[in-house]
Amino acid sequence: LYPVRYIETRKVRYDGNIVYKNRCYRVGENLAGALVNLEINPDILRIYHKDREIKNAMISGVQKRPLSDYEEVCL
Repeated sequence: LYPVRYIETRKVRYDGNIVYKNRCYRVGENLAGALVNLEINPDILRIYHKDREIKNAMISGVQKRPLSDYEEVCL
């Protein structure tokens, strides 16, 4: 299977935030009025301005961790 991702464009609000699925993500007031691209994967949102990643955030409700984080040490 191939990973699914979507690309969307947002305009940065005057306060330096963009909105995706009713959640605000801060990208900085210096980008107010600029267009940014959102790369939307099943569990992570990456935000780009002029082909440079400026932020990423988890968008799923569950954070994935490696199995080793849950393994008990037996001595």
